[in-house]
Amino acid sequence: MSHNARFGKSERVVRARRRDAPSPHVGRRHLPLFAAHARFSLTVCVPILRAAPRYLARLVGVVVECRPRAVAAVALPRASSRRASPAARASDRAAAMSILQYNGGSVVAMAGEKCVGIAADTRFGVQAQTLATDYQRVFPVNRSTLLGLAGLASDVDTCRLELGKRHALYEMRERRPMAPKVFNQMISSYLYEHRFGPYFVEPIVAGLDPVTDAPFLCASDLLGSGCFAKDFVVSGTAENSLYGTCETFYKPNMDEEQLFETLSQCLLSAVDRDCLSGWGGVVHILTPERLVVRHLKGRQD
Repeated sequence: MSHNARFGKSERVVRARRRDAPSPHVGRRHLPLFAAHARFSLTVCVPILRAAPRYLARLVGVVVECRPRAVAAVALPRASSRRASPAARASDRAAAMSILQYNGGSVVAMAGEKCVGIAADTRFGVQAQTLATDYQRVFPVNRSTLLGLAGLASDVDTCRLELGKRHALYEMRERRPMAPKVFNQMISSYLYEHRFGPYFVEPIVAGLDPVTDAPFLCASDLLGSGCFAKDFVVSGTAENSLYGTCETFYKPNMDEEQLFETLSQCLLSAVDRDCLSGWGGVVHILTPERLVVRHLKGRQD
């Protein structure tokens, strides 16, 4: 009789206990692995957990300042109040500024009697800071089409180059000039292609039909949705002021000189009421025979 049977223990129970008991060599064999896991947690997981509140706060639009061994301070947006100071209201407006208004700029196009005109200011800035006063936002495409781009300056240059390349390929393939309607459709398709990562531009197309010399005006948003008009279209940071001045000064069937005078007065009067536009302007007048470019001198403040 075995020792276990003598004391009332069956061989089956003893074997089960021996099978469940851990080996004395398991811990020693896995110590390096446990140490590696601990080092990984300290070097990778802890910084991620510390930075998580900051990134989560960016997603919901608040600013979080993480301090070591202290509670994170959350700066919520200040509620609007009538008692807020003008400086506080200005800072709130600057914080809520659209990316389309970051570099400033305004564009307006107007139709006349067998002529069209497009005008834009020449200011280039970063929010309220002016960096240059000779920035161009109007680009001749061909003999019958003008393009105006308002919005983020980097996207303006990118779209201008890409649209110029596509226009050249079209004329090379079709062996004929591109009409304003076709060019506007190409812009709409190009912007809608990048709808998931859009270009922050608001294009304006102004031109004359190659056959009938009828004016064509269209303003689009950053996704390529067009707004067609027979009198005038506007875009940019001073669009609200431009709407008012254009509705006041516009007259149908204007000739070349009247169109230039009306465009100049509308642009200068509107940008004087917008701190993100101004510092002069450029007016392009397109007729079936020629393209006239004139520079305006505006307020230098």
